[in-house]
Amino acid sequence: MSRFLARTLPITLATLACTTLALAGPLSPPVGPVTSTSKPIGEIEPRIAINSTNTPGDNDATPSVFKITQPGSYYLSSSFSVPNATRGIEVAANNVTIDLNGFTITGLAGSINAIAALGGTENVSVINGTVQSLGNVSISLSAVSFGRIENLLVQNGSGDGIRTGPGFIFRNCTAKNNAGYGYFLSSYTSIDSCSAIGNGIDGFNTGLSCSLRNCIAHLNTGAGITGASRSIVTSCTANQNGQGITVSSFSLITNCNSTNNNSIGFGISSNSSILNCNASSNGVTSVAAGILVTGSNVRVEGNNSVGSDTGFEVTGISNIIIRNTASGNTTAWNIVAGNAIGPIVATSASAAVNGSTGASSLNTTDPNANFSY
Repeated sequence: MSRFLARTLPITLATLACTTLALAGPLSPPVGPVTSTSKPIGEIEPRIAINSTNTPGDNDATPSVFKITQPGSYYLSSSFSVPNATRGIEVAANNVTIDLNGFTITGLAGSINAIAALGGTENVSVINGTVQSLGNVSISLSAVSFGRIENLLVQNGSGDGIRTGPGFIFRNCTAKNNAGYGYFLSSYTSIDSCSAIGNGIDGFNTGLSCSLRNCIAHLNTGAGITGASRSIVTSCTANQNGQGITVSSFSLITNCNSTNNNSIGFGISSNSSILNCNASSNGVTSVAAGILVTGSNVRVEGNNSVGSDTGFEVTGISNIIIRNTASGNTTAWNIVAGNAIGPIVATSASAAVNGSTGASSLNTTDPNANFSY
């Protein structure tokens, strides 16, 4: 070993030993009792399980399997059945969210509701699960103001599927094969991406100032969609219902499709607009119009009506009818006097086109013309 290594090696080893000891930290345990470093269960799952311990039911005039009496977020941990003359979950508090957690509430013979709330409650939400075979209204929240209904399947009930009070928000729900209405909803409600299929009355029946967007109504005995005054119906489909989509005054229907309904495709009343909609093969079991306009001050623009008894029927005055098209109807246009109408032009059959240009067969250059084709 060289003199240099002989002199420096002990110093290097000593330095390394000191560094190692410094990095190792103290060897003595901390002062005080030993405690868990885990989070309490209330922080891991802050919600409250719905069960006979946390939310026991009652046996009053409207007995319930479970009853919620305090605000909070609640969840199911298993499916359950609702017996005769009983409600499943009764809500007697404001600010309650019920997460069905993917489970199912099933009504037995004579059951009342899956979920119901007492009068005067506010902000009650129900999400994520299935409700089926109830003996009355499946989800009865008519006495509740404001809330959220989301990701539910409500089916095979003996009454209405869902009833709510004013100010609710609906998303991604289906009401199917209920004996009453699919959805019977109060005012100021927003409904997005919901379906109503095979219900015994209307698919959707909504109160004042409601909005429906991207909804589907199919095979309902009554109307697919019935909206009260100040409704907005956008990008919705009504197919094979008693009638298609109807709204009262001060309403707007845009970009909707109504086909193969037993009666009218669209019905719209005073001070409203129907724009860019398609009505096809309506009046399956009765003499009816693809698009029916009653009242006055209605704007009818950019619509197409095909294969009905009457394409466009306007029974009121002071309406404007422009840029619409009609084809294959028994009567294309039935419009009383006293309206503003763009020229109605019968198109000619065009010559074959195979290239970059072709002659017009529209027989007009008027930008507001209506066409029969």
